[in-house]
Amino acid sequence: IYGASAANGVVLVTTKKGSKQSKVFVNAYTGMSNFAKKVDVLNATQYKELMTEMGITDNSTINTDWQKETFKTGREQNVQVGVSGGSEKGHYYVAGGYQKQKGVVAPADYDRYSVRANIDNKVKDWLTLGANLSFNRSVYVDVPDNLGVARGGTILSALTSPPTIGIYNADGSYTANPNQKSWQNPIAYAFAPDQKAINNRFLGNVNADFTILPELHFRSNLGAESEGNRYDYFLDPYSTDFGKDKNGYGKSESTERFVWLWENTINYTKQFGKHSVDALVGHTMQESDWNYTNDVAREYGSDKVPTLNASSLRETQETMKSQWSKRAYIARVNYGYADKYLLTANMRYDGSSRFPHDSRFGAFPSISAAWRISNEDFFKQNFFTDLKLRAGWGKTGNDKIGDYDFYTTFAPNGTGGYNYTNLLKEGLTWEKTTQSNIGIDASMLNNRITFTADAY
Repeated sequence: IYGASAANGVVLVTTKKGSKQSKVFVNAYTGMSNFAKKVDVLNATQYKELMTEMGITDNSTINTDWQKETFKTGREQNVQVGVSGGSEKGHYYVAGGYQKQKGVVAPADYDRYSVRANIDNKVKDWLTLGANLSFNRSVYVDVPDNLGVARGGTILSALTSPPTIGIYNADGSYTANPNQKSWQNPIAYAFAPDQKAINNRFLGNVNADFTILPELHFRSNLGAESEGNRYDYFLDPYSTDFGKDKNGYGKSESTERFVWLWENTINYTKQFGKHSVDALVGHTMQESDWNYTNDVAREYGSDKVPTLNASSLRETQETMKSQWSKRAYIARVNYGYADKYLLTANMRYDGSSRFPHDSRFGAFPSISAAWRISNEDFFKQNFFTDLKLRAGWGKTGNDKIGDYDFYTTFAPNGTGGYNYTNLLKEGLTWEKTTQSNIGIDASMLNNRITFTADAY
C-alpha cells in the first residue's frame, strides 16, 4: 500500500501519546568516553634512530605524544522533560529535550535542542482532530578527517606526525609534517579552522477523522517537513600552510528542503457473522523543493572578519534548485472468514514528475492469501498456538532517479557556448519489481517458540 515511497522498504515509527492519567516526567543521564587503545607508534628516540638509518639528522629534543595531545575525555549529557495526560475526549503529550556531547577529539562538539507535541481531541461525536509536531535544532563542530591520502586529517595526522616537532612554531603558527608537504599536525587540523554547522528541522502533521457511519470513516492528513542546514568555515591566512597558501580561506554552504504530503482516504470496516471486510480507497499528493548554495573564497586581508565579504577572490559560487512531485490513487481490501481464510488485495496508480508525461503513471497491484490451519476444527492439539500458511504476489514501482533525468540539459563550456549534459529520454519510465512468495508462520508452546520460513 506504500507504493513507490517504499521501494526500498518501510520503517514504521510510533510516537508517544498521552494516557488518561496525567504525568510529569524528567529523564536525565550523563556519561563519558575515552580513547580505548593507543596505536603503537615510534617515540622520539626510536624516530631519530630511524632517521639516522635513512641518512637524515634530526637534532630535536622535543618528544611529542600526538595521540595524547589529540585524544581527550569526551562527555555527554542528556535531559528530557515533559507532561502527558488526557480524558475520554482526547490526549496530549508535550516534551522537550537537550543533548550535549563533547567529542573525544576536541573541539568536536554537538548541541541538540528538541521539542515534541502530540495531541488528539474528539471535538464532536463524528469528528476527531489530531496533530503531531516536532522541532529539532542541532549546532555542531566537526573535526576534519578522511580528507584523502594527499591531505591527511586529524586522526591520520595523529598517527603520522613526527614526535620530534611541537604543536607551534616560534611565530605562533602550527607546525607541519616535514616529511609530507601540506600535512599539518593534528592540533592544527582540529583547532585552526573556525567552523560551525547548524541544522533546523521541523516535522509535523495535522489530521481530521470524520465518522460518516459507524463503519465508514473519512480521514484527511496533511504533513510537512522543513529542513535547513548551514555550514560556515574560515581558516586564517597565518597559522597553517594551507591558510598561508590561500591567504585565508572561507566557505559558506547552505541547504534548504521542504516537503509536503496530503493524504485523503475513506475506510469501510464491517463484521457480519463470520465474515469481516476492511476496505480503503484514497488519494495522495506530495511535493518537494530543494535549494543549495555553496560559496568558497580566499584572499583575506586579515583574520578579523571571517565572513566571505572580507575576501577579495571567490573560488566557487554555485547555486542549485530541484523539485519533484508525486500523485497516487490507492485501494485496498482485506477479507477474512472465521479468522481462518484471509485475503488482501492492493492497487496503486502512481504518478511521478521524474518521468515524461506519456509514461508518468504506473499501476502496481498486489494480492496475498493465508490459511490459519490452527483455527480449523480438525486441528485440535496443544503444541501449536498458531499455524498459518500464506502466499503472496505483488508489483512495486521505483522512481529513485534524478529529478530531471528525462530532460535535455545543457551547461556552459567556458567558450561562450553550451554542451549537452543529458540527452532526452522519452521512453524513461518506472522501474518495476515483481515478487512472489510462499511462507509458513508457527507459534508453539503458548508462544514460547516462534518459527517463520519463506521462499520467494
